[in-house]
Amino acid sequence: MAIAKHDAEVDQPNEGREPDAMLGGLAIQFYRMHEKFDSMVSRENTVGIGFIALAIVLLFGLDSVTEPPPWLSVAVILGVGVIVPILINEYLDGGE
Repeated sequence: MAIAKHDAEVDQPNEGREPDAMLGGLAIQFYRMHEKFDSMVSRENTVGIGFIALAIVLLFGLDSVTEPPPWLSVAVILGVGVIVPILINEYLDGGE
């Protein structure tokens, strides 16, 4: 009998709990994860990641519209993915 009861508990581990309480617990866990993530990612990294993503989108856009010369792809990666984020971060650091 004890084994059957244990199996039933394993099959339905949240039985007897209120659904709102479970969702509230999940919301708290996600909030804590969000706080940790925000404290780990700096403004500089956020700007850099955003512009790298923009450079990738621009590369795919250029490639789908036309066949760009190889130097243009390198220019987009260096310009949008590297130089622009550096300039923006330098500007924002000057204001602090």
